[in-house]
Amino acid sequence: MMPADDDDLQAAYFLAHRFVDPMQAAGRPINEAIRNYAQKVDLMWERSASGPLIHDGSGQSELPYNVAQAAAKMAVTERHVRRLAKKGDLDARKHGRDWLIPQRAVDDYLDLEARRNGRAAGSGS
Repeated sequence: MMPADDDDLQAAYFLAHRFVDPMQAAGRPINEAIRNYAQKVDLMWERSASGPLIHDGSGQSELPYNVAQAAAKMAVTERHVRRLAKKGDLDARKHGRDWLIPQRAVDDYLDLEARRNGRAAGSGS
C-alpha cells in the first residue's frame, strides 16, 4: 500500500532513508520488495509538494543521494559529507534532518577533487 497523504509520505520517506539506506550502505541484504517500496517512496516524495525536485539540466529529474549514499560514492565519512553540505562546498538541500545531494553534485565534487589532486601531484615534480 502506498502512502495516501503528505504525513504518510513523510513517514515512509523517513523510514526508507533512516533504516533501509544504512543497511544498504553496510552491505546487508535488503528484501527486493522493501527496496522497490523505498524507490517508489522516493519517486512519490520527489513529485510531492513537500519533496525535492532536483534537475540534472536535461529537464528530467534524478533521485538524490542521501548522506550515506554520497559518502559511499565519495569514499569519505558521512560526517565529512554533512560538513561539506553545511559549508556549501557540496550542493545539497536539507529536508527536515536529512541532507539530499543531487547525483550531479557528487560527480562534480569528485571531478574537482581529482583535478586538485592532479595539480597538487604535478606541481611537486
